[in-house]
Amino acid sequence: MNALAVVKRYTARQGQNDVAGVLALMTADVVLVVNGKRYEGLAAVRTYLSANYTPAISQEEPRLMADGRVEMNLKVRKFFITIPVRIVFRLRGDEIAQLDVTASLF
Repeated sequence: MNALAVVKRYTARQGQNDVAGVLALMTADVVLVVNGKRYEGLAAVRTYLSANYTPAISQEEPRLMADGRVEMNLKVRKFFITIPVRIVFRLRGDEIAQLDVTASLF
């Protein structure tokens, strides 16, 4: 499976709030970085995702970068505010090894 296909599976499962399905796409030592705060390992990522589900209201197609990363921009709505979010995926083989999530409030 290629990197774009993995990210498209991630976004489909995330859109359904399928935490178990999202985690199945990740390495055991996955790292999630949300606005600089790190969550390391499947258990920490599971806890974060379970407590912080926010569905996207719009999203761009993921883009494969020259260095193998996949980038995607989306927007979420939380408390009547639309928040732009940028996600950078780093894969190891066919699994997500790291997600860097940056949400811009202003």
